[in-house]
Amino acid sequence: MEQLKCDTSLLSKHNLMDYSLLIFLQYDLSRIIELPKDNFPYCFVQKDMEVQLEGEPQIMNRYVCFGIIDYLTNFNLLKVMEEKIKNTYQHNPSAVHPQLYMKRFVNQCHKVVGTN
Repeated sequence: MEQLKCDTSLLSKHNLMDYSLLIFLQYDLSRIIELPKDNFPYCFVQKDMEVQLEGEPQIMNRYVCFGIIDYLTNFNLLKVMEEKIKNTYQHNPSAVHPQLYMKRFVNQCHKVVGTN
């Protein structure tokens, strides 16, 4: 969560919004596969987990990788106009200032991931 806060803060400072969080899970029965850190910089391994596979308990590693993805939109005059129009008709519009977008994004990720 700390890295996510740093990354979204940087995006907000550069007036960017419209990003998403991708969480990727991979289970490895063979315990041989290693994910390269340069391709998956925010990745960790939960080793020797017991998982039910076809009704049978199996011991395997779980790789958890995450990162910010999507189209980064600059908060320009068009987005300001979109924000004003949507505020008139919607309670919680998607087009908001990057600082508010960052706070809302981090709060939602905290709810989903469940850590500080």
